[in-house]
Amino acid sequence: MSNNDHLVAVVALIAPIITTIISNLFQLKAKRLESEQKRYEQTILHKREIFENFLSAFNQVCQLPAKECIAQYSSCYSLVYVYLPKKVRDDLGKVNILIRKKQFDEAIKYVDAISMDICKEMEKLC
Repeated sequence: MSNNDHLVAVVALIAPIITTIISNLFQLKAKRLESEQKRYEQTILHKREIFENFLSAFNQVCQLPAKECIAQYSSCYSLVYVYLPKKVRDDLGKVNILIRKKQFDEAIKYVDAISMDICKEMEKLC
């Protein structure tokens, strides 16, 4: 057997192994990227749901301050608080005090501004 024959035999053995390794690495990277994308989308959907639930509860508690609405608002408040920038959190804190004091006519004045701030945050998610 000549050196060329040995070389061809070695390449014939090694080439499929290298091809398989490269293919497996590519598949692992593709699955990792797919997993990261799915996690990112779930995070966006989660935040969007929190924002929407809060806005609904906030508007309801200001329009109809029933005990159930106050409970729903309270539940949503702490969740939305952590996802918003400081300026919006400051306004939320003021509103929360007004709602706690049952000053709903004062709290309703913040609905539009806070809704717009949250809308801006939701737009950033996309």
